Amino acid sequence: MKLSAIDLGDDVDVKHLVREYELSPPPNWEDPVVLSLQEGEMYIYNFGAVVGKNMDVSELLRLAPNLMRFVDNGNIGEVEELNLEEDLNIKEIDEKILKVTAFALAQSVALSRMEKIMDNIEEEVERVLYKVKKVSGKKALKVAKNLMKTRHELISDIMILEKPSLTWEEDFLDEVYEKVAKYLELTRRYRVMEKRLESALETVQLLISISSEARSNLLELTIILLIFIEIILYLFEMGIL
Repeated sequence: MKLSAIDLGDDVDVKHLVREYELSPPPNWEDPVVLSLQEGEMYIYNFGAVVGKNMDVSELLRLAPNLMRFVDNGNIGEVEELNLEEDLNIKEIDEKILKVTAFALAQSVALSRMEKIMDNIEEEVERVLYKVKKVSGKKALKVAKNLMKTRHELISDIMILEKPSLTWEEDFLDEVYEKVAKYLELTRRYRVMEKRLESALETVQLLISISSEARSNLLELTIILLIFIEIILYLFEMGIL
């Protein structure tokens, strides 16, 4: 069985999608909205990933634009494929195994989106650090906000640290998920992302501290200058100068 996945760029409005296609809402947080079409079944996850069952990537890409009206700030991104028999040596595939593997693949394409966002943030940090003559507290704060948003999406939205609830019910399904996660390198990629986030955040915090100290020094200098001017004016009034 082949699974193809694409990233739609942001969160899916599941309520709108379910209402539009008159579908049943997913029972659990990790469960997708299942959309049955002539081309096959599409599994649409609330964190913006779509997985097609026995569908080519070309078919998935052709159908994806129809879903963009349900996506906030949508932008079709990463594409991945997974053959359960050939890539994972899983011969007997039932509905539970399909759910577990599709969820892991959806996490993978969403994680790829986060990796690209992190690339852009690191470029912004570099611009603030090296290409701006004066350290800007506003720019540093903006980058810090983007960093925290990315971390939140990584942990909360695509639930990269979570396993499907099915894996807690059956040990075999837990083994299947671990096998897929290892093949897609989810844990390694998450750890790399964490290190990149921490490093960028430390740099931004340092920039904010420098900017704050510079403002504090300027304020102190301004106060000293005002006191000096007040003394000069007083001396003029006294006829000393």
